[in-house]
Amino acid sequence: MTQVPNNNEVAAARRCVEDAWRGLGARSAPDFLEIFARYGEPHRAYHTFEHVLECLGWLEACEELAEHPLEIRLALVYHDVVCAPGCTDNEVRSGDLFRVHAEANQLPNGPTERIVRLIEGTALHQAHGGDGALVNDIDLAVFGSSPRRFAQYDGAVRKEYGHVDEAVFRRGRRLILRSFLEGTAIYRTPFFGERLEAQARKNLARAIAALGSTHSVGEL
Repeated sequence: MTQVPNNNEVAAARRCVEDAWRGLGARSAPDFLEIFARYGEPHRAYHTFEHVLECLGWLEACEELAEHPLEIRLALVYHDVVCAPGCTDNEVRSGDLFRVHAEANQLPNGPTERIVRLIEGTALHQAHGGDGALVNDIDLAVFGSSPRRFAQYDGAVRKEYGHVDEAVFRRGRRLILRSFLEGTAIYRTPFFGERLEAQARKNLARAIAALGSTHSVGEL
C-alpha cells in the first residue's frame, strides 16, 4: 500500500519547492496545492506524492553531484504531475504544465527549458550524463529497493493499469522491464550504480519471471 505523506512532510516539500522557484529567479511560486492535488488523483497508486518525496530524498543524498540542483528539484516535482490512464505523452504534458507555470511566474527562459527537457527525459530514461542521468536514476531508484518495497511498487503499477487486460498488461510490462535488464547498466551514474544496480537486477529478474514468458506492446 502506498503511504500517505504526513503534514510535516508535505509542509517541508512545499517550502522546498517554493524555495527552488525563487532561487531560480521566478517572481513567485505556483500554487503548491494544485500540484499536490494532482498527485492525489484517485486513479494513482504509485505515481503519488509519496513517489515525489522519495525522489526528493534521493536528491538530497546526491545533491553535490548535480550541476543545477534547484532545476532537478522542480523537474522531480513535476515529472509525473500529469498521469492520465492510457496516455503515452504524460511526460510531455507534464513538461507543458511546468512551462505554463514558469511563464506565469516569470521564471527565466534558461532554467525553464532545461527543466522541461529533464521532465520529458523521464519518458525513456536514456540520458547518459549530466543532470538528465541523475534525474532518471532518481526516478528509477525504486528498482533497487528492498524486495518488499519493490513488490509494493510492482503491485501499485498494476493498480494504475487496472483498465488494461491482464494478459496484455503482462506482455507489455515484461517487455518494459526486460528493456532495463538487458541494457549494459540500469543506472547511468556511479552514485546509483554502486548502491542499487545489483539489487535492481535481482528485483527485475524476479518480476519478469513472475510475469511469464510473453512479449507485446504497451508503455507500462
